[in-house]
Amino acid sequence: MKILLCCLLLVFLVACDMETFPEPEGEELPQVLVYSDIAVLQPVKEIAAIIEKTHNCEVVIISSNAGHLLRTLEINHEGDIYFPGCSSYLSPLLELGVVTNMMAVGYNIAGFIVWPENPKQIPAEFSSLLNPEYKIAIASHIVGSIGRDTKRALTDQGIYSEVADKALFLALDSQELVDAITSKDVDLVVNWLSTKYLPGNNDKMEFLPFPAEHQLKHQLIMGQLLYSKHPEIVSAFFHFAITPEGKEIFRKYGFRN
Repeated sequence: MKILLCCLLLVFLVACDMETFPEPEGEELPQVLVYSDIAVLQPVKEIAAIIEKTHNCEVVIISSNAGHLLRTLEINHEGDIYFPGCSSYLSPLLELGVVTNMMAVGYNIAGFIVWPENPKQIPAEFSSLLNPEYKIAIASHIVGSIGRDTKRALTDQGIYSEVADKALFLALDSQELVDAITSKDVDLVVNWLSTKYLPGNNDKMEFLPFPAEHQLKHQLIMGQLLYSKHPEIVSAFFHFAITPEGKEIFRKYGFRN
């Protein structure tokens, strides 16, 4: 009986000890926060997965249009990388010293997007945007990268106001334009070539480049933020993006090097 009581007491003491002093949990992984324009989300996700494995860290990605991301990081004052689809969004952060380092990783190309195989035989000309036979949409220049570059291209042609008035709506970002084409709500949009390379999109749209003399080729630039707590991981992210493997990831999604 004494032996049994001792065993029960030992079990009780061990249980109490485990409850009072639980097993220590593993150390938290360093966390890197990336603000990614929706247009470049796919290559960012692939590179992030590689960096997580090679540097034993966690990469958290917030994705939206460039304007919304800019306002978010200006309010939060935290994060490691800001990657807009249009480099002009980096300018105010550079002036404030919030962006401390930059890396160019390729180019995004804008053009006309129509239905698969272009059944309406829409010419790859800016005048097509004014043709009353075609339903069109363009992106707003206020919030997104494709909107800013669309306004720049159409302003150079002297037709921006007319096209904006004719458009069925002004999209918030490139994804809204993708949805409009794939649902066939419109016949023609101005969008990035890279949207055709998003998973499931290749057979749902046709890309028509702008006339050669008006090609819109936009450099993609990642910015390192002043708030970064893990600059060594940011540096690894940047440098991997320009390795042959990194360049191939961007090329796979329609971005040019």
